Amino acid sequence: MNPFVYMGLWLVAAGGTGVTVALSLNRATQEAAIAVPIFVLLAVAVNLTFIYKLWDAIQFGGQARTTPGKAIGFMFIPLFNIYWLFQVLPGWATDYNATIKAHNINAPEAPHGLMAAHAVFSFINIPVVSLVVQLASIFKACTAVTALKAARGG
Repeated sequence: MNPFVYMGLWLVAAGGTGVTVALSLNRATQEAAIAVPIFVLLAVAVNLTFIYKLWDAIQFGGQARTTPGKAIGFMFIPLFNIYWLFQVLPGWATDYNATIKAHNINAPEAPHGLMAAHAVFSFINIPVVSLVVQLASIFKACTAVTALKAARGG
C-alpha cells in the first residue's frame, strides 16, 4: 500500500469537495455544485478501499475481528457506522499488532492511538488538526501493511 497514493487521493477528494462546496455557495460560481458529488464519491471510494486493504492484510493470522467485506459493509448501516468506525480503525491496529506478535513478524506496530484519533476526527472537523491526524494515520497504516507484506514475502 503506497501511502503517498492514498494520502494524495484523500487530499484530492477532501480538497475538491471543500473547494466545490465553497464555490457553489457563491452565486457567480454556483454551477460548481455539479462537481460536489464527484469528489464525495471519490472520498468514499478512497476510504473504503483503504479500509478493505487494511483488513485484507491481516486475514492470515486468525486475530482479525472481521473480514474486509464486513469492515466496509457495516459502514453503510446508519448510526451503527459511528460505532463501527471505531472497530474498523483502532480495532484494526489492535488486531494488526496481535497478528504480528502472534506470528513473530518483524514489522512496525500500528499506532492504535493515532487510528483512534483518525476515527474521532472523521466526525469532528478541526481544519488543520484533522488534516494532520488523518494523513499521519494513513501514512502509518500504509507503511505498517507494506512492511507486513514484505516480511511475509508478499
